[in-house]
Amino acid sequence: MKLHEIKPREQVGRDTLARYKAQTRAAAIAALAILEASSIDRVYCDYHDDFVVRMISKSGFRYKFVQVKTKKKQNANWTINEIFGLKTNIKNHDKQDSNAIRDSFAGKLLLHTVNFLSSCEEVVFLTNINFDDRVEELFLDIQSSAFSDPYAIELVKRFNACFPCSTATLGQEEIYKLLKKLTFEADVEYVKEKDEGFFPFAGQKIFDYSEIDLSHSEARKIIKDLLSLVERKSSGVISDFSEGNIDQQASIGITELLEILTISADAYELLRRGGDLKAVKTASVLQRIMESAGAGKAEVELCARCKTDWDVWLRENRNSINEINIVALNSEIEDVFYSMVAVTGAFRVSKLREHLNVLRSRLVANKLIFDLQDEQLLGALLSILVRIKS
Repeated sequence: MKLHEIKPREQVGRDTLARYKAQTRAAAIAALAILEASSIDRVYCDYHDDFVVRMISKSGFRYKFVQVKTKKKQNANWTINEIFGLKTNIKNHDKQDSNAIRDSFAGKLLLHTVNFLSSCEEVVFLTNINFDDRVEELFLDIQSSAFSDPYAIELVKRFNACFPCSTATLGQEEIYKLLKKLTFEADVEYVKEKDEGFFPFAGQKIFDYSEIDLSHSEARKIIKDLLSLVERKSSGVISDFSEGNIDQQASIGITELLEILTISADAYELLRRGGDLKAVKTASVLQRIMESAGAGKAEVELCARCKTDWDVWLRENRNSINEINIVALNSEIEDVFYSMVAVTGAFRVSKLREHLNVLRSRLVANKLIFDLQDEQLLGALLSILVRIKS
């Protein structure tokens, strides 16, 4: 008798590992969104849920809680009972089990809406397969604010019993609002069992956010490093529940991502503080161009600082200087860049100095120099370089 001829007693460990890998991949994709410089600033791994996305808003932090669930059979669909703990073979809904609702996948997600109230932006059930038609109908009924579906009515009726709020009994409109925070993401390619969909998707995200055009091997290494980071942040028992320790032990922020992408954190921070809304992309482009020309870390950071100085100067003076002069100033800068800098293709600071002297002379002659220093003029030339390379 050979090993493969008898089915194993159980494969729980193997199935659990596959599901954990899906969770890790989903958290990695969510973490890459931090590079976009949107409201997302941190992703927590296996803390409160499979992962939690933190967003910055005017009113403070808001959170998106995500639960990742997969099935091996791609043609299977999630049912009402599996998602909500509601039995479809019961005609009298008074006989539904509140404990089953509370302990269901949706129930565990809805608990976040009560615990975090206004801080909870959304709770998401993310999966590799689709949903039964009856689940879709219930979801549409809730999202449309109809609440006429028998199962929706039952969820509203049992909400306070299943998910008691510590401060007050929730009214009907409040319950409606919390139920509408539940969303579904079905047939998600990057959490499917095979890796074919995940690596290209993650590689494209890295390029979109950073402009780094990676080779196949470079992309796989970075993505594997990111997956390892997610796994590291998902492991270990947390005993110190201070905000700083949780951030350090269980979450991913911009610093860790820049380290994986080998983008200078100092250059990024200089650009971010200067108001560059695409600081990651700008830092990446500057670093790539300067390093390919032979520049070191200090020179890359100098260039980032000069570009920031130019951006700040332009922002502060745009309304106080005659608009015609601003247009003329930018025209002179672009002319020097395209006729001299772009032609030589020499982007080291030492090579750019002669172009700076020409630019300064032209601006002085045309009474467009204002109070601009060499650092700001270098930044102006670099800003064009970043623009055409992005």
